[in-house]
Amino acid sequence: MDGRTGRGMRAAPIFLGVLLSLATLSEAPAKEGTIALKLGGQYCNFYLDDVKKALMKVPGVSKVSFDKSGGTAIVTADPGKVTAGILIRTIRGVHGDSWSCDAEKAK
Repeated sequence: MDGRTGRGMRAAPIFLGVLLSLATLSEAPAKEGTIALKLGGQYCNFYLDDVKKALMKVPGVSKVSFDKSGGTAIVTADPGKVTAGILIRTIRGVHGDSWSCDAEKAK
């Protein structure tokens, strides 16, 4: 406050409020999209927990679910960080001595 008008103390809360509003706008959540992947591979359908764990480690992935009747993985993710190619490579990395997983983008 400058002692003459008292304006200094009143302007500070308004300025702080504007700054907080701008900070909140810049941290708006990114829109998410879904990518459907047709799963394949020898015995992969028995190892869906392993597939889910691997996909959830991919930065930008927020949810993984499966349509077991269709053999499809549905991945919810930030489209700015995650592509179908990244997810397919991740799934192909899920395998064991006598089993493996494969994927392609569902049509």
